[in-house]
Amino acid sequence: MIRSALYHGDVMHQRFTPKSHRFEYSLSSWLIDIDELGTLHRDLRGFSWNKGALFSFHDSDYGFADGRAPRAFINDIMQENQLPIPERVELLCQIRCLGYVFNPLVVWFCYDANQNLNAVLYEVRNTFKQRHHYLVPINNSDTATHTQLYKHQADKHFYVSPFMPMECTYQFTFKLPQEKLALTINQTHQGKPIMTAVWKGQRETLSQSVITKQLFKHPLNTVKVIFAIHWEALKLWGKGVKLVKRPAAPSHLISHGQPTHSSKR
Repeated sequence: MIRSALYHGDVMHQRFTPKSHRFEYSLSSWLIDIDELGTLHRDLRGFSWNKGALFSFHDSDYGFADGRAPRAFINDIMQENQLPIPERVELLCQIRCLGYVFNPLVVWFCYDANQNLNAVLYEVRNTFKQRHHYLVPINNSDTATHTQLYKHQADKHFYVSPFMPMECTYQFTFKLPQEKLALTINQTHQGKPIMTAVWKGQRETLSQSVITKQLFKHPLNTVKVIFAIHWEALKLWGKGVKLVKRPAAPSHLISHGQPTHSSKR
C-alpha cells in the first residue's frame, strides 16, 4: 500500500509590519515517503525518480544538492548530529512538473520504529540558489498521532526575503500530516510579530488516477510558487517596504532549533 500522498489546500502569508500585506493562493503539495521512490517510479506512469517525466523527483533538488539520495542524506545528517537513524522519513515538498520546481520550504519528518517522531529538518531556500537547514531533535515517548501538536523554535540564520530583517526568530507549529496538513510559521523581530505563514491541505493518497488528475487540474503548480514570490515582492516594493541587504550565506549548512512545546489535543 502506497503511503505517499498529495495535499490539496492553500498557503497564506500575513505580514504585520512595517506595512500590512496579506496573500493566499491554492497549492498542491507532495508528501513523499522516501523509501517508496523506487515503487512510485515503477508503478505510476507520469512519475519518475531522477528521470524526465510529467512529475519527477530529483535527488539534486533536496538536501545539500550534492547528488546523494534522500535516504543517504538524512542518515548522514542524523549520524553527524548524534541522532538515531530514522526508520521512516516523509518529505513534504514540491517536485518537478514538466522539469521545473522551486521549494521555499521542505520539511523532513523522521520517525523511529514505533512511528514516534524523533526529528524534524526544515529545509529553506531563497531565490538566490542558496539553502539552509534547521534541525530539531525530538525527545518524545508519546506515540505520534494526528492529535499531537508540535511547536519548535529556531533563530534565523539564513537570508530569505529581501524585505525581512535577519535578526528574527521562527516558531513552527504543526500536527503530523495525516488526513489533513496544517503547518504554521510565526516570525518575530525583537520579540514582536512580523509575519505569519500557514500551509494547509487535505490528503489524497497517490495513485495513477491522482497523478493524471493533478496534471489536468494543477499543471502550473510549481510555476505558481515562483511567480507568486516575485509578484508579492513587487507589491511590497510598491508599498515602500525597504530592501534588506543580503549578507553572505552562513558557513554552516545546518542550524539547530529546539522543541518549545508538545501536547495532545
